[in-house]
Amino acid sequence: MSLLLKLDDEGKWQEVQYNIAHEKVSHALRSAKDRSKPAPKRTRNVVIKPPSEEEEHFFQVLATDQEQIFQDLLRKNKRPRR
Repeated sequence: MSLLLKLDDEGKWQEVQYNIAHEKVSHALRSAKDRSKPAPKRTRNVVIKPPSEEEEHFFQVLATDQEQIFQDLLRKNKRPRR
């Protein structure tokens, strides 16, 4: 006998195979754990690669443009107001 039933395409309830029922029940139990306890922090394995020459050039252009915009804003704020 199966632990779970599922609705098939014809609208009839069918028994679920043991391994599928086991997987579903296990998932339900994991999901119902005590939510007052903080979840363990997961670490991600992120590979950090150095930027390509194209990326480095693009960054330099952006940094130069940003510096120019910043300097323009500073000059505008130093002007006396009328």
